[in-house]
Amino acid sequence: MSFPTYDDKEDPLSWLNRCKQLFRGQKTPDNDKVWYASFHLIGGARQWYMCLMQDKAVIDWTYFARCVNERFGPRPDATH
Repeated sequence: MSFPTYDDKEDPLSWLNRCKQLFRGQKTPDNDKVWYASFHLIGGARQWYMCLMQDKAVIDWTYFARCVNERFGPRPDATH
């Protein structure tokens, strides 16, 4: 099973869900999840992660997933 990459061009929810499935299948320890997922960020998502790590050195999976979704997820339409 190969780990999916994420490049900030699509809604991150499906990527985050695939990560969770892979973690469950591989019995990934909680303290390795962010490192493992961040290794598979590319492009703008990788640059964003490097900035995030400068602000907060230790990040758990729940916080990381929330930050990814807030940064790259669909934006609410301001006109409605």
